[in-house]
Amino acid sequence: SKFNKLQRISAHKCFIDRIKKPESKRFLKKNSLYIEKSDIFVGLFYKNEIVQLIGLNRYKGKITINNCCSKLGIQIFGGLSKILEYIKSKFQPAQIEIFINNDFSDGNSFEKLGFKKKELLPYCFKIDVHDFHERCSDENGNILKCYTSGITRMVLDC
Repeated sequence: SKFNKLQRISAHKCFIDRIKKPESKRFLKKNSLYIEKSDIFVGLFYKNEIVQLIGLNRYKGKITINNCCSKLGIQIFGGLSKILEYIKSKFQPAQIEIFINNDFSDGNSFEKLGFKKKELLPYCFKIDVHDFHERCSDENGNILKCYTSGITRMVLDC
């Protein structure tokens, strides 16, 4: 972080467990800008507290990661790798894919884990200012349409 105020945690000190949908929604609402629909949530826990979460869907032998975020103010070393190994062993997918928002990441962390960049896609989303008033607003309280630098589809063949 710019101010060096992140708490750093090693994934070796954490354990992995599945997370129920209501708990995962609360975590994502506090710690992520995007909350995509997922069927399965896997979390990394430190001292019985969720510090990293991945939301995913399974379809025909493939897994799509929809959400991937850490608790605000916390950096986990090796967390992504540890959760991916859990996903591979638990669900045995032929392929794992993720869509990286280019405004926030270059996908480098996933490339280091073997993911390959496949395509750049445009991305537009809407924000309901009544639900996310602290993040985005307009003078009339309308739903805003927001554009990004696009998303990159990345794939890991298992």
